[in-house]
Amino acid sequence: MNKYRRPWVGGVILSICVCLAVQGCGGGSGESTAQLVAGPFLSTVTQDSATITWQTDKKEKAVVEYGPTESYGKKASGQTSKVTLGTGDFYLNTVSIGGLEPVTWTHYRIGSLEQPSPDFRFRTAPAPGGDFSFVVYGDSRPNLPIALAAPDDTIHQEILNQIQELAPDFVVNTGDLVAEAEDPAEWEHFFSVLGSFTSTIAYHPVFGEYDRGGEAVESGFFGTPSNIYYSFDYGDSHFIVINTSADFSPQSVQYDWLVKDLSEAKQREGITRLFAFMHAPAYCSSSVFADDQEVKDAREYLAPLFKNQGVKMVFQGHVPIYERTKAIDGVVYLVTGGGGTELVDAGLLHAQPWTIYKETANHFIEMSMGSNHITMKAKYKDGTVIETVNY
Repeated sequence: MNKYRRPWVGGVILSICVCLAVQGCGGGSGESTAQLVAGPFLSTVTQDSATITWQTDKKEKAVVEYGPTESYGKKASGQTSKVTLGTGDFYLNTVSIGGLEPVTWTHYRIGSLEQPSPDFRFRTAPAPGGDFSFVVYGDSRPNLPIALAAPDDTIHQEILNQIQELAPDFVVNTGDLVAEAEDPAEWEHFFSVLGSFTSTIAYHPVFGEYDRGGEAVESGFFGTPSNIYYSFDYGDSHFIVINTSADFSPQSVQYDWLVKDLSEAKQREGITRLFAFMHAPAYCSSSVFADDQEVKDAREYLAPLFKNQGVKMVFQGHVPIYERTKAIDGVVYLVTGGGGTELVDAGLLHAQPWTIYKETANHFIEMSMGSNHITMKAKYKDGTVIETVNY
């Protein structure tokens, strides 16, 4: 395993200060002088609403202009916050917009900057039964912290370029976004690699072990709860994001939430399929990671829950390979950890009775969803197909 892998570090100072933008937080009553530093980041895109977050160089008002065309016509205000990580400050602005129509394009721009931002646009979610697509990839961190070596993110960038050409409705990263989460420069670099990608495509992070110490930054930028386990509906499907770096044993707060969330989703009108995302895999063929406690616990605690609740697929990270299992108690497990970090030696992948396909490769997974079908395409970093499976 990577010698720079570190246990939980509790000494990092994280603080969040939030105030309503409409009260003029830090910006006074004059014109804004704020500059866009990173983003915008789309999250929580529904049939009729979306949340938009961006980073500025100072604390100012948070305002978004939006509408069906570049003429906009509507305006919404939100919140500003300062997230401090070590000696670094991140000024975040978050606005929720609503009153949208399903499966339509919405144009928007940030109006609370010294100069308004360029025009961005995104598509709202479909009603249950409508087609949609999403992409999953993970372990996009560099091999070493950037304080030790110049990062090589060419693989991550190549994958992002391929994803952007596909124009999916949303993307999920299965965790380990950065190599040293307590270093603000790591996050600044990660956001620079993302560039404007997240302005059009909603981006949902899973919390990985290397992300420990950066919880406030990750949740702040991507609009997740501070514990970074959460769920969302999209079309006829319910998606649940698990934090395997936090306690998920039976009777834990997260486990109780999982049971309640999945049970309620199955009762919701229009929801017919359940999917889960987590960093530590319940099933993988790599001997390097097989003895990790999170891996053992995931198989012992979460796999029975997925079976009992009728989860269809579980997307996992942590292991830098691509792997697909047969249906285990009705659940298909996919490992997708080839998003940019150093790959596992192929000689350390051992035959397992549950494995249908495994390969050491940089890759991503494209999911095409219809009311009566699911098509999964695993693709190499250049977009060529590893395998196609219909469910």
